[in-house]
Amino acid sequence: MSKIKQLSEQMTNRIAAGEVVERPAGIVKELVENAIDAKSSTISVEYILGGLEKIIVSDNGQGMDETDLRKAFLRHSTSKIEKEADLHAINSLGFRGEALPSIASVSNVVAKSSYNQKSFELHINNGNELSFEPISFGKGTTLEVSQLFYRLPARLKYLKTPQYEASRINSLMNSFALGYPEIAFSVKNENRTILETKGNGKLDEIIFELYGAQAASMTKEFSGESSNFKISGVYVLPHIQRANKYHEYFYLNSRMINYFSMNQVVHDVFHRYMPRDRFPILVLNINSDVQLVDVNVHPSKWQVKISFEKELLELVSKTLNNSLMSEMAPKVMSHQPTQQIIQPTIKPTPTPQPTTKIEPLNLFEQPESEYESSQDKMKVIAQHHGKYILAENEEGLFLFDQHASMERVMYEMFIKKMSEKKFDQQQLLTPLVLKKVPYVENLQDKLLDFGIEVDLLSESELIVRSLPTYLDKVDPYNFINSIFDVLKEDSKASFVSLNDHKIATMACKASIRFNERHTILSLQRIVDDLLVCENPYHCPHGRPTFVRLDPKSLLKEFSR
Repeated sequence: MSKIKQLSEQMTNRIAAGEVVERPAGIVKELVENAIDAKSSTISVEYILGGLEKIIVSDNGQGMDETDLRKAFLRHSTSKIEKEADLHAINSLGFRGEALPSIASVSNVVAKSSYNQKSFELHINNGNELSFEPISFGKGTTLEVSQLFYRLPARLKYLKTPQYEASRINSLMNSFALGYPEIAFSVKNENRTILETKGNGKLDEIIFELYGAQAASMTKEFSGESSNFKISGVYVLPHIQRANKYHEYFYLNSRMINYFSMNQVVHDVFHRYMPRDRFPILVLNINSDVQLVDVNVHPSKWQVKISFEKELLELVSKTLNNSLMSEMAPKVMSHQPTQQIIQPTIKPTPTPQPTTKIEPLNLFEQPESEYESSQDKMKVIAQHHGKYILAENEEGLFLFDQHASMERVMYEMFIKKMSEKKFDQQQLLTPLVLKKVPYVENLQDKLLDFGIEVDLLSESELIVRSLPTYLDKVDPYNFINSIFDVLKEDSKASFVSLNDHKIATMACKASIRFNERHTILSLQRIVDDLLVCENPYHCPHGRPTFVRLDPKSLLKEFSR
């Protein structure tokens, strides 16, 4: 008696559905890709209960005739390829012929389609054809999928809440909208409109729809080309950031893909202008010869293999880096001449005195006798409202954000000290006593990792007798309290193990604040140290450190 049996077509479809139809968003992806392959200019998606109860995808594409509508639900039936050589030159999004039969094997499907003024409706329930009949129907195709996994409670059990499944569908449709701005998409959740695009090809309007006016106003285009690849796309300036990488969209020959190596390249470029635990908004389109790409890697078609991958990664890195260096350069503040001149009332005011006496900063441990100010190049002339540093050189008048500027200096100095992994100590003439110290196990050893030597006076008090020289002229109270915050979050943290976000936070707390007045020499030191930084244009959080007032604009402003 033979033990090996050939499975029925219905059973093989259900097995294939395990990879093709993982969740409602997977069904939406397959149906929308079919609509795009059908040359649709309008695609609508409606769903109920996160797609668990019902999904409806409609398009105005080419449609299917009576024969093709039935064939579409037979396994490995496709109009995209015919022979083996076609697998090496795939131009369409779908090609495997598995999606529709897999979906129909685990749900209730009603498909309507029109071709040459003839329309038909096909009804399939969990792999069994129930009806097929002519109907009156408009242009295109509509597929209605309901009762997903109704007869597979084990699969239904592992799906998440309707809210989560809805978020997956919405995120997927955002990707489609950004990748195909020439198609008008409509997404509804139980008659509530989630997304609606015009299909006019304007990507900035879609970014406005998804991310708001501020992000749309900060959108920048980029493009590049190598011997095998062409790239283009847009990104939002690093001032606007996200908490995860799911706002980086990659398209290879118009196909949405997951590309982890490309994620890393993008992060390496953008993290020069933002903390390493923050991520950009970016849309990247990659075009290449289809024979350089293998899309037949996984039934979900999210993964691909690319020939000459190193060339592509280097092209993206170089293009983005050049674009960001240009866009993140300090901006020139230019004003139009005022229409009406109002005579100001000028009242004599006493010269404000510094509220806090601060000695000239010596952030990079440069001996005072050897210090030469770069005043010939950038001369500090005043402090404005205890917030901004006014300076000038031959190029014009500069306005520095005093906190952001010192924050950048402190950040790069901390990074430098981390690489050196050594701390020179400076004894304090008057020891510091800190009270209400939070409990941290082995606190003395932990602080020593940061180069700070302390003695415990009690469980909640400690005395600091020396400080590392990298904290010269920094408020030790604020800085040590920032270390306490780090240790409470991660008890194993040490100076050399901190991530960029924590270093940026410590640099922020170690820097001078708004509404703090300082001597001109002290402010000059901040500006000089900033201008020798690797990235003097932005603080670690991506905010600009200074702007320049164009001399020509000033002349126009005063009607000269």
